[in-house]
Amino acid sequence: MQKVVFPYLTQEGTLHIQAIQWPETCACCNGPEANTRYTVEHQAEYQTVDANQVSYYPLSWHVPYCPDCYRHASRTPLITVGIFLAAGAIWVGIGYGLFLMGQAEEVIGIALFLLSLAVLGFIGYRLRVPVLDRLAPTRPSCGTRDYAVEVSSSAVEQQVTITFHNDDYARAFVALNQP
Repeated sequence: MQKVVFPYLTQEGTLHIQAIQWPETCACCNGPEANTRYTVEHQAEYQTVDANQVSYYPLSWHVPYCPDCYRHASRTPLITVGIFLAAGAIWVGIGYGLFLMGQAEEVIGIALFLLSLAVLGFIGYRLRVPVLDRLAPTRPSCGTRDYAVEVSSSAVEQQVTITFHNDDYARAFVALNQP
């Protein structure tokens, strides 16, 4: 993982930052077939004129991805949420079952209910990777299962930080954006 920092200035409510260029390879696997664009949106922080408030300036870039990496990156959050929603539904079912058995207010019922939460959370956590491997497979060269570019900013330091999960892509990005 590599971070690249871009300083910025704010004048009269306008944010001034270097024009950022993206290599035409996939941001995740660094493959050549990057014909899909993912829009990275970020609200850059800046201090207002009175310096007592922080305001936000919208930034967005179209980051190139190959179709395979775009697919696994876009599916990962949905699959993860689905797994934990299913576990939550089972947990509610367990609670309802305990209620029907008259154990909802008993110590043993409460203990079983809480224990089932821990067990279901652990099972959901352990199932996440195999399910993602099957439904949203990655390549060995992929930097991450999620989107490979993250953006953050700081009003105090007046900088935007772009974090890359693929070091080869980050090096190409740095070479393309040298001042």
